[in-house]
Amino acid sequence: MSRCSKMNFNFLRKNKIEEEAREESVAVLTAARVFSPDEPGLLKYARLLVYVLVFLIPLFFLPWTSEILEFNKQFLLFSLGGIGLILYLGEVIRTGHLIFKRSLINYGVLIFLGAVLLVSLFSDFRYQSIFGGFSAGFQESLISSISFAVLFFLIFNTFGLTAGSAKEDVLKLLNVFGLSLFLALIFGFLQIVGLPVFKIVGISARNFTTIGTVNSLGVVAAFLLTLSLSKVSLEKSRYLFGYIRMPALFLSLVFLLILNWWILWLIAIAGVVSVLVSGSLTDWRISSYFWPVAIILLAVVFMLLNFNLASALSIQFPVEVSPSFQTSVKMAKDVLLKDPLFGIGPENFSLAYDLYKPTSINNTVFWNIRFSESTSELFNVIISYGIVGFLAFLFLIWIGLRFSLNNLKLLPLFAVLIAVWVLYPYNMTFGFSFWLVLGLLSLLVSKKEDELVINLEKSPKHSLITSISFVGVLVLAVIGFYFMTLRYAANIKFAQALNINEIDRQTQLVVDAINLNPSEDFYSRALSNFLISRVNDELRNLNQVRTESERQAVLGRIQNFAVTAINVSSNTTEKHPADPANWFTRAVVYENLINIIDGSIDWASRMYQEYSKVSPKDPVPYLRIGNVYLNRAEFLRQLISGQGLNLTPQSRANFENQIASVLKSAEESYQKAVELKPNYILAIYNLGVVYERQGRVNDTIRQLEVIRAANPLDANITFQLGLLYYRDNQKDRAFAEMQRAITIFPNFSNAKWYLALLYEERGELDNALEQLYKIEELNPNNEILMNKINELEAGRRSIPPQRVTGVRPLEEKNSSE
Repeated sequence: MSRCSKMNFNFLRKNKIEEEAREESVAVLTAARVFSPDEPGLLKYARLLVYVLVFLIPLFFLPWTSEILEFNKQFLLFSLGGIGLILYLGEVIRTGHLIFKRSLINYGVLIFLGAVLLVSLFSDFRYQSIFGGFSAGFQESLISSISFAVLFFLIFNTFGLTAGSAKEDVLKLLNVFGLSLFLALIFGFLQIVGLPVFKIVGISARNFTTIGTVNSLGVVAAFLLTLSLSKVSLEKSRYLFGYIRMPALFLSLVFLLILNWWILWLIAIAGVVSVLVSGSLTDWRISSYFWPVAIILLAVVFMLLNFNLASALSIQFPVEVSPSFQTSVKMAKDVLLKDPLFGIGPENFSLAYDLYKPTSINNTVFWNIRFSESTSELFNVIISYGIVGFLAFLFLIWIGLRFSLNNLKLLPLFAVLIAVWVLYPYNMTFGFSFWLVLGLLSLLVSKKEDELVINLEKSPKHSLITSISFVGVLVLAVIGFYFMTLRYAANIKFAQALNINEIDRQTQLVVDAINLNPSEDFYSRALSNFLISRVNDELRNLNQVRTESERQAVLGRIQNFAVTAINVSSNTTEKHPADPANWFTRAVVYENLINIIDGSIDWASRMYQEYSKVSPKDPVPYLRIGNVYLNRAEFLRQLISGQGLNLTPQSRANFENQIASVLKSAEESYQKAVELKPNYILAIYNLGVVYERQGRVNDTIRQLEVIRAANPLDANITFQLGLLYYRDNQKDRAFAEMQRAITIFPNFSNAKWYLALLYEERGELDNALEQLYKIEELNPNNEILMNKINELEAGRRSIPPQRVTGVRPLEEKNSSE
């Protein structure tokens, strides 16, 4: 009896085990069936969206936004990627089965996303780090990083679902991507050589490409060259790219030869060498080495001999400028010293540049350029992400290299992208390419036994988690799409404002843009500038009003525009104080209101000082502060010299003390500007003006001599220097400078006028009259001129006893600029 019971128990256990095995087998088969791309379902459309993205990203742009390339690519990737993820989760819920591919790369992606989230939250400019900036870039932002990760997830988990289909899907995606890059290269090349293929959408600039800069298109050529040579493009000639492989190879090589930039050649060589390595380790024949070796030799020859085919073909390329390697290294060190863990934040390179750029840059022609990216993406990542983000991205690269060595077919493409990462900054297309190739690598090396199959119908816990995840992703996608759509609509409004000339309509459109997206700083800066323009227009209208009621109406509008400009610029600096451009705009607002609102001079000076705190190497704020003080001194001088103002000796002394104090402040500001930029002509000249107002003629002369040495063909500087020499009783030098000014600018009436007065002082009346007759040809019927001619023709001299500089200029408008 007991034996029978024991046998009965074992029999039941065996049946249970067989039943569970059968259920698991059925679950796997069912999951494979419902996830099959050959059957209708939401997953099929998710895959289709991936194909659309792979084809459109290199080509996509829209002309109705202020930034027509990167911003539109980001919006497209976020929108279609989000929809694809929702479709994937919807298919999981519809079928009741979840297949999730387990891999080390999943941890790498999650670690990277976590790192980007952290560095964005601790960013110096959080909004720009999350969404990207129109003057900063979009590729590094949190939104773009999430979108790239979603792209990777869709490739890894919606392709290669059936046995042996992974390789086929990889080939399809690569062929679609290769075709897109080939079209982008063709369109860009035709535009550059003078065939305006984009004129139909209103773009006629010869340097426009759908990738970005001309050198960015050169990077695409290097990638396309590698793809054409790699074995992966030869395996399935039935795909379209298999037929255009040789034209793509030829066009890429021609474009690289025309550009002939060593950075592009190094990128191409990295890819071609990887082609040779991967081919050597597989089953290449000796004849397959011909093209790779020939291209490497050609690249080395062109780099060494520096052939300039562009000039021979009469093709003009714009100069692409970026910070030097040494500057990038120094900035990376400075950022890591300040915040080693999280850096300055994604897409905040321009803020780091403002803080840490070398003072020596002020001695170059690039001194007033605000760079938004480093010389390479390597330094961008270090500066923007800090050690946390940098190590997370290196972990992704390490996993990608590990996968590449396990499947050598994609090694050349990944090698090109790593070379680009080291040598050149990424944009949306290059970032997309990196995550695409990473997804394809992961797909190729994944195995069927790595798939985690979950029957949600049998697991309430997993079913609940999946449902919550679906709802969470849907809610986040809707919220993200809402804000991205508002941002997009706001930028369309702003772009419309830039394309019209009617200031009332411009102002209203910018206000609409701010209402849709109040976090975008340059909308607020533009509105502040428009409002100041409105103030200046109304001030001109004030001189034309005839009635008191009209005058009061104009004054009311002036006050309204002025107060609104102050409030808008103040709110911008309060929201985002790390951006120097916000402080500069606020300072300019106050500077334009100095004669309208009391205390504006102090506020303008204070705002420029705040600007200098976040951009300490920039000489401009010190120049502007000096200008504010100098204008104040001029206003006080005119005030005490006015006819209607009766001042007591004490009051006059107080005004003179104020003038001396203000001039001293102006002197200090100009000196600081000259310290930062020794060849800053405006600061040197204005410092000379301060010295002149202080009665320091010799110091003024030294300033103008410096300026003249830097601008030997500026007749006006020479003319001013001649007047100063005369005031310092260096009359022979004054005479020589006036002659030199006329040599530079023969029609310089004022220089001829003072030269005639100098001849008169010397007693050479004939020479003086000769100069005056020449002036008469340029200024007929001038009363001052005719009186002087009549006086000298009669032999009468007024100089001496008068001094030459005591006679007013003939006509200021004839001064050479």
